[in-house]
Amino acid sequence: NDEDAFYNSLESIPPFENLVEFDWSDNHISCKNLTQFIRIFLNPQLKFLAISNCFYVEEIQSLDYLLNHLSKNKIWGLELQGGGPKSTFGVHFAKLLPTLRTMKSIEHLNISHQFFTPEIIHDVVKAI
Repeated sequence: NDEDAFYNSLESIPPFENLVEFDWSDNHISCKNLTQFIRIFLNPQLKFLAISNCFYVEEIQSLDYLLNHLSKNKIWGLELQGGGPKSTFGVHFAKLLPTLRTMKSIEHLNISHQFFTPEIIHDVVKAI
């Protein structure tokens, strides 16, 4: 597929070490390409990352893995908007809260259009 072909073409490219802000929203990041995505785009200088609608609900563990990687950086802003037919987390967003709590440098967090239910809204507010 096109996504695999793209990531395969990046194998010989060194990481982007100068990125401070990066928006990859609406581009799928599959589990098998996640390591390559992290290697290429998530450098320690990154301060803002927009990855809205990049992970499907069934790939939430991969998103959590990426967030764990980011928690080692001093990232300022993160966008995880939902709204896509397969990428709106709803109650499943709760699985990300423990990792989001470890990201102490976050000042901007956009989690709009995730369609939270009353059951999860309390946990989301408490976490942020």
